[in-house]
Amino acid sequence: MSEQFENVDKLILEAVRQNKLYITLPVNNYPIEQLKSRYGQDAVIFSEKFNKIIINLLKVQNEEVKLIIFKQFTQIQETPSNDIKVLPVDYKEYIVNKVEEYVEVRNEYQTLKTFFELDNENNNILITGYKGTGKDLMIANLACELNIPLITVDCHEQMKRIDFIGRFIWTGSETPYLLGFLPTAIEVANQAYEAGLEGVILNLSELGSLPPRSQKLLNSMLDWRKSVFIPEIGRTYRLLNDAKLMITATQNPTFYAASYEINEDLKSRFAEIYVEYPPKTKETRVIISKVPEMTNHPDILDKLMTLVLETRKAFEGHQLSYPLSPRDAIKFCKVFITTNNIELALQTTVINRFDPREQKEELDLVKARIFDIFGIKF
Repeated sequence: MSEQFENVDKLILEAVRQNKLYITLPVNNYPIEQLKSRYGQDAVIFSEKFNKIIINLLKVQNEEVKLIIFKQFTQIQETPSNDIKVLPVDYKEYIVNKVEEYVEVRNEYQTLKTFFELDNENNNILITGYKGTGKDLMIANLACELNIPLITVDCHEQMKRIDFIGRFIWTGSETPYLLGFLPTAIEVANQAYEAGLEGVILNLSELGSLPPRSQKLLNSMLDWRKSVFIPEIGRTYRLLNDAKLMITATQNPTFYAASYEINEDLKSRFAEIYVEYPPKTKETRVIISKVPEMTNHPDILDKLMTLVLETRKAFEGHQLSYPLSPRDAIKFCKVFITTNNIELALQTTVINRFDPREQKEELDLVKARIFDIFGIKF
């Protein structure tokens, strides 16, 4: 390898340490065609605006170069100061022992299992579907079936870097470092591998709740780097060579309120599954599997499904603010069976779901239709 390329590799190495996605080089010092030959045609571009050569680290194609970079990377001494205590994590705390059964609508669960078998760069998967369709439950079922750890992160728009990476905390006279969920996932995956487990799942629930700036913090975990550098403690957390870490994410369709569009550079790191509402007959079976007592009330169950389907159709037509989900239907049944009070069940699990800010006349029409379906005087 020429000294010139060694210098470029060192620059790339330092960029990887800092979780950067590209490096820039002066035009006159490096022949662009030789750079393209070594790092890949798509990885090397010339920017007229900045009069610089840019190497996109995510598009480097040369496997030898990647190996050299990471061999050098793993040799860097990043031992934290003796004065810094990092709180340990234990993979056993994340093992899923029991979970409600997920009822597959089409073949989404089998697809998820298939992706788990892929390598770490290609097993990231984004699951999109309406609320209450069991997206997170499906992931938990896979973790339970495989008897592997599951780390679930409930995303929200107030999340900060310390949630992702970590922070110092006060514990009496000490100030240890508490790892964020990204290095925690790597530590758990490495421990699980050493314990002989098949892998680990990190699930980012409601990914669309993260604002774009926070989404950027995920990039280095979702491509070939699979690492997190924590400058506060001088340590990089990275997966062991054969450790498996599948990263899943769930989101509602983007037209839901309080959702952000997912950055293109982040979204491109995921394959995608769409979870649909189940057909009426299957949804009925799902409800009965969760609330078996409803087999004694087939008329109520049939009316409930009529109402559920009508709200979804009205929502798609922008006539209602809220479509009833399978979760709502199950909750109605549980309240009805427990209280034997159909009006209470309707009020608390159905009517109160609709936005009270709607026109009173419209809300009254919704209530009237609900009571009409169930044969109750409004």
